[in-house]
Order: sequence, then structure tokens, then C-alpha cells
Amino acid sequence: FRYEGEVNGFDLHSRVSVERTAYLNDLVKKFVNESEVSVSLIDVRTLTCPNGTYEYTLNELPLHRDGIHFTQSVLPAIWEWLIEDLVIVADAMKVAAN
Repeated sequence: FRYEGEVNGFDLHSRVSVERTAYLNDLVKKFVNESEVSVSLIDVRTLTCPNGTYEYTLNELPLHRDGIHFTQSVLPAIWEWLIEDLVIVADAMKVAAN
């Protein structure tokens, strides 16, 4: 995530710092890898950071309204991407169950 300035009186930079984001992402990956049950990870960064670098826009639309939350205008594209990935995960679970 990226944002310039303050939002509602608090410094968003500390909330979306590179270090904090990397730490959280590492915890999630560790949980998925060490889980004793089947867990799937749908990583939105494949959409929002296609080359490992944060993009401020998606399909020429602003991505975040405040550094964290997606803008209303980009939500249809986010949902379309998410639904496609959920279908892939669901299909993989069906195959694994058989």
C-alpha cells in the first residue's frame, strides 16, 4: 500500500510501512505453509503489484482511496479478479476431495 500524507489525523505511513507489510505477508505465508489443514492463499499483490512494485492505478482507475481501502471505481475489477481466483481454488478443492 502507498499513501502520501495523513488520513483522519493519524500517520498512515507507519500502518503501511514496507517493513510492516513484509512482516504481515511473511506471517500469512508461514501460516499457509505450516497449516495442518488445506489452506489456500489468494494474494491480491499479483493484481496490485504485478512486477513487485505497487501500482497506484488499476485499469487507469485509482486503486486506493486512503492507502488501504480500494476506491469504489476499481471494485468491479477487484471482484472480477477475486471471483476468478476463488473458482480456481474451488475447482482444486473438488479435485483434491475425489
